[in-house]
Amino acid sequence: MKLENMQLSISNRIATVTIKTKDRPMNVLTVDLLRELSAVLDIVEKEANCLVIFGEGKHFSPGADIQAMVRMDADRGEEFSRLGQDLTKKIEELTAPVIIAIQGYAMGGAVEIALACDIRIAAESAVFGQPEINIGVLPGWGGSQRLPRVVGLSKAKELIYTGRKIDAKEALSIGLVDLVVPDDMLRPAAMGIAENIIEKPRVALATAKCAINALFDLPMSEGMKVERRLWRELFNTSDKKEGMTAFLEKRKPVFSDRMDEFEDIRRYIKQVSADYRKVHQLENRNHVNPEIKNPFNNLYIATAQNIMNYLLMFHQVSQDIARRNFEIATSMFFPQRGPEKPA
Repeated sequence: MKLENMQLSISNRIATVTIKTKDRPMNVLTVDLLRELSAVLDIVEKEANCLVIFGEGKHFSPGADIQAMVRMDADRGEEFSRLGQDLTKKIEELTAPVIIAIQGYAMGGAVEIALACDIRIAAESAVFGQPEINIGVLPGWGGSQRLPRVVGLSKAKELIYTGRKIDAKEALSIGLVDLVVPDDMLRPAAMGIAENIIEKPRVALATAKCAINALFDLPMSEGMKVERRLWRELFNTSDKKEGMTAFLEKRKPVFSDRMDEFEDIRRYIKQVSADYRKVHQLENRNHVNPEIKNPFNNLYIATAQNIMNYLLMFHQVSQDIARRNFEIATSMFFPQRGPEKPA
């Protein structure tokens, strides 16, 4: 496969992609680059256990191609957004863990790509931002959804509303990146983590990644049930037997990485996630318009109203009884006064 906007290398089950946009400075994220990277992910899925993404030169990327966007109408703009969203979703769903190493500027779409990766490493020179608001749009490749999940709702709003830039130190403090290293240590640090990851059983890695990403929004109790089921499924894999046996025999395990054993697990996780989304959507619809979406709600509302009416009536009767008892007691202990007239 001929690549014009990046370089791909696969060695020892580690794939490295170095972004370098053809005929454009600073690795601008063009339509062609996004399509190439999507095709590269298909290769990585089949041939590698871990992916590391780099950007060539002083800066990782200034973000999406504004020169192209300024000429886009609404339909073409939506297509560009869909292309970016499809790519970030593909990164997120890749069975292999994805590490991204960032130096210099990483703006807009570059941050959105980073948010879809599993581990984010920054050089001390790194500067991050979601400046889309400054050009009249919002993050369109998933940033408005992933950023709050990574740094929290309030901080995501502040960064998106202001479009301000933050340095590597602040990015680390808010959880946008996982590690900050000197610039000359960026590549060794990223490759060192990748080398650690490829020593792990691929089926267990893929299960962990898929479960964390797909089930993040589940209630804790439901997530624990799914985790227990996944734990059970992994007990049936070859890598579980090899890993535990090697541990007891005090030797290095030799994992088979039989990804066919992962397919049933993947289907189960996706089904659980899809089922939860359907239930959640139904609940939301019922909440928005309960009388139309749930025919029993009219009965519930009428019953509740009747109960309230009875309670009010009982409260009035109780007040009348209490007043009459007070009048009787007054006449008994203070006969000279006689019963007081009702107010």
